[in-house]
Amino acid sequence: MRLSFSLLAIGLVLTGLLSCTGKQKSTQLTAEPRWLRIYYEGVFDDSINITGWEINEDVVWLRAFYYPWQGEDSIDYNNYFDYWEWEPGPHRCWFVLNVNGRLVGVNPYIIPPSKIEHPEWIITLIGVGDSLNILKPFPNVVGVTTYTNSSEEIETLASIPSNLRLYVECSNITNRDLRRLARFSNIRALHVERSDRYRGYWSSGGGHNPTRCGFRALRRMKELRVLWVHRLFEDSDEIDKYLKNLPKLRKTKVWIYDVLN
Repeated sequence: MRLSFSLLAIGLVLTGLLSCTGKQKSTQLTAEPRWLRIYYEGVFDDSINITGWEINEDVVWLRAFYYPWQGEDSIDYNNYFDYWEWEPGPHRCWFVLNVNGRLVGVNPYIIPPSKIEHPEWIITLIGVGDSLNILKPFPNVVGVTTYTNSSEEIETLASIPSNLRLYVECSNITNRDLRRLARFSNIRALHVERSDRYRGYWSSGGGHNPTRCGFRALRRMKELRVLWVHRLFEDSDEIDKYLKNLPKLRKTKVWIYDVLN
């Protein structure tokens, strides 16, 4: 009798385990994607599939800023700031970013820290160069946007603390420069432009442009989330094979080719 009861108990436990496992698998298979809804000044602008996104690592492009995602399901942003002393009140300006009622992004060379009521809210900066003093007033910065227009300027990236995510916009660079950029594991967004994009403005220093061979280096950038390539190729086919093994790449834009994963 005891043996029969024991066997019955074991059978019930196993049945329960199998049932739980089946439920877990079923839940995983039927899990719906998670979406981020984006509004500009209260008007719906876009929606993004954010399934699998990581806080602080994945980014949303909000006009002039890369915004490190903070776990939201909804973002309402604008670019208003009360800055001009001769004309009080909020004015639209592309060197600030407000998200859900907070000033979270600035260009610190245009908006001095003394003008910012809550510098601890700032999590993204644009226009950051090799001066680390510009970072000190902002204790909670997550990522910084840098503009690189020469091989020499790439070296300045090494001076930025490695715990900060980098959003790099560059032009007038070579294949060798792309290989050097690939060494920075904290780059989350990379924007490569043809050096004559602005009618020669970017062409100072030789007007260098990388070829598709240079993009082989991107295979090492396993943490890259966003890649924009402007006017270097007619479509993505020329570099697609170098992007297949980038598991966290969310958005790729090659000229007019646009894919959101």
